[in-house]
Amino acid sequence: VKGIGAKGLAYVRWADAEPNCSFKKFLGEGDLDRILHTLGAEQGDVVLIVADKNSVTLPVLGALRLEVGKQLELIPKDVFKFVWIVDFPFFEKDEESGEWVAMHHPFTMPKEECLQYLESDPGKVVAKAYDLTLNGT
Repeated sequence: VKGIGAKGLAYVRWADAEPNCSFKKFLGEGDLDRILHTLGAEQGDVVLIVADKNSVTLPVLGALRLEVGKQLELIPKDVFKFVWIVDFPFFEKDEESGEWVAMHHPFTMPKEECLQYLESDPGKVVAKAYDLTLNGT
């Protein structure tokens, strides 16, 4: 993951009775169990974690998801599955200034039910926009 922008990758591999965790020495009693329970992880699962700003973690984990799917042949080549993506955040916080900035072009508008949050809580505002995605890409 370092080649695609992350500083590193933490993992939990739960193949045997006890999970193998790359960061266990940093956890307190019961922390790993709580993490696995919160994520719904079960024996046989692998949990991959990238910690950074959203602008780093989201594209890195997306690329990692696609690469793992490709290597494990989890993505059928002859199946086409579409999904509509809705409720995009309208604003994001600029990492340098801390100000809320628009995430979309100027012709995108917020959903009407979110207008009440424009001034008080911009992070709650979602765009009246959609995207069509094929096979998760």
